[in-house]
Amino acid sequence: MSECSIGETLAELLPRTAVEEIITTYGDGYSALFKAEDVEWRNSYGMGPNGMKKLRAIKRLIKDLEAKKINGLSDASRPLDIYKSMQDMQYFETEHIRVLYLNNHNKLLKYDDVSIGHTTAAITDIKCVFSMAIRLKAASIIIVHNHPSGRVKPSEEDRKLTKDMKVAGEILNIPLLDHIIIGAGRYYSFSEEGKI
Repeated sequence: MSECSIGETLAELLPRTAVEEIITTYGDGYSALFKAEDVEWRNSYGMGPNGMKKLRAIKRLIKDLEAKKINGLSDASRPLDIYKSMQDMQYFETEHIRVLYLNNHNKLLKYDDVSIGHTTAAITDIKCVFSMAIRLKAASIIIVHNHPSGRVKPSEEDRKLTKDMKVAGEILNIPLLDHIIIGAGRYYSFSEEGKI
C-alpha cells in the first residue's frame, strides 16, 4: 500500500480533519500512524473515544500484517527480498537490531528484535544472539537494523558489530550471511558491497 493510499484510507476510517492534521506534521500516512503519540491523535480536531478505538485497531492490524509478511519470507538469500519484508523498520524512531535465524535452505526459522536503542545506536549482546541460534539449531543468521536518520551509510559501530558477529559465527559454525541497514526508502547490504 502506498503512502498516499494509507493517508486516504485513514481519512475514510478516522475523522478527516484529524488525519490531515497529523499527516501535515509527520509527512505521510505510515509515519503519522506510528510516529505520532496517542496524545497527539487524541488532541487533534475531531478525534474522540471512537476514533481512538479505531486508530488502535488499525495499528494492531498493520503490525500483524507486517509480522505475517516477515514470517512469510520464503528465501532470505536476497537482500532486496529482506528489505521488502522489513520496510516498516524505516519508520522506527529508534534503532532496532533484528536477527533472522535461518535453516540450511535460507528459510526463516524465527526473527527476533534483540535490541532497541535510541535515535543513533542500539547495543547487541553477541552471546544472546548466538545462544538463540544454537537453541534453534540455526544454520546461519542475518542482522537487519534501521537508521532513524534515513541514511544507510554504515557507521564505525555498524562495521564493528558486523566484524564481531562474523568472527563469532565462524567459531560456532553459524555464519553471518549479511548485515542489512534499512533507511528511508533504501537499504545497504554488507554482502552486496563485498564487506562480509
